[in-house]
Amino acid sequence: MHLFDHGHRHPLLIVCSDEALAKSMARAAPEDVFEITIVPTRGAALDAPSLGDYRSFIVDSVLPDATGADFVHELRGKRIQAPVLLLRSLDSPAGPREADATLTKPLSLPEYRRTVAELFLDGEPLRELGRRPQRRLALHPAAVVVPLLLGAGIVLTWWLLQIP
Repeated sequence: MHLFDHGHRHPLLIVCSDEALAKSMARAAPEDVFEITIVPTRGAALDAPSLGDYRSFIVDSVLPDATGADFVHELRGKRIQAPVLLLRSLDSPAGPREADATLTKPLSLPEYRRTVAELFLDGEPLRELGRRPQRRLALHPAAVVVPLLLGAGIVLTWWLLQIP
């Protein structure tokens, strides 16, 4: 299922008490792709009348009234299966299994944009995010093993020739 519908903006809820970080994340996401709402607390997010209408969430791990992991757990308890990106600090434990992806603060802008495109938009609008689609190469095992064996054979032959 593709989450990105060309022609409609993608509703995204950012739950982050750090106003500067939340605004930076909102600016880094293109306006023509996302319709962004920012709330500072878990309570404000849960009080949103249309919480189930959001198709993606970015949640900070440290909120004034709960942890990000608790909020993600509550979302899943409400049967909201929209993808969740959890932002965690360097000293916080790994994110909950319910989160679809985690990023460590401070955020790298290219990594943030790539993660948002891959997680929330199924990688479709990478061009809109200013990146070319990445090509993934799949190597056959022989493409790796054969050169290694040839290299080992050459080294072994050279070593044997060195013995007086």
